Amino acid sequence: MFHIASKLLAWFLEPVTWFLLLQSVALLLIVRRRHRAAGVVLAGSVILLVVLTQLPVPGLLIRPLEQAYPAPRDLPADIDGIIVLGGSLDPILSRIYGKPQLGADAERLTEFIALARQMPKAKLVLSGGAAAIWGDPISEAEESKVFLEQQGLDTRRVLFDHKSRSTLEHPGYIDELVRRAPGEQWLLVTSAFHMPRALAVFRKAGWDPIPYPVSYRASPDYHFSWSGDRDYLTLSIAIREWVGIVMYRLAGKL
Repeated sequence: MFHIASKLLAWFLEPVTWFLLLQSVALLLIVRRRHRAAGVVLAGSVILLVVLTQLPVPGLLIRPLEQAYPAPRDLPADIDGIIVLGGSLDPILSRIYGKPQLGADAERLTEFIALARQMPKAKLVLSGGAAAIWGDPISEAEESKVFLEQQGLDTRRVLFDHKSRSTLEHPGYIDELVRRAPGEQWLLVTSAFHMPRALAVFRKAGWDPIPYPVSYRASPDYHFSWSGDRDYLTLSIAIREWVGIVMYRLAGKL
């Protein structure tokens, strides 16, 4: 139920949804001949559009998330395992086109491969199930396996979690796959914006992995960037992530 509620909430968190609702309200007011009120709503919609798309709001929102945990420069020599979380590709399009369709967070997989080669004795876990709440459930881990094989990684080394549908579910299902010994050191690989919530969930579940953030979307310095700091996708991701952190805290999941 929590997973379904989070997916439905994601639709309401899209800024384009806000504009759609505001313009629908304005249209209804016009139909009812309440032109002054309609003008106020339309003006609010325009102001919101300008603020969110013409000012560096996306960068301001996502930067604190991305800079919360710097990527480690020197890793311990005795890393016991590496976990990478799903989100690197579109499993549905990958199935349709018969080959992996990577997205903006592809570095999760590419860095996972690089780390696996650097640490040939480390245990490897790729966690990502079918996140869609309708349609044919397609495991992201299954489609990611194809990409790993294409890049020459021996997937017999990798434990694939096909069950996890959300950040909240990763630690539990990974625990079912991995026999952890006390004192083991694990790396957690996920996008930088996602690391604060993911790491908090793992720690709540009894893990203490070393954060290894990847796929940055904004520069670390607070200066205006015409592309990244005004990017709609970055805005959408930042809003969802901040609300996700708040909701997880209110639900006692962090």
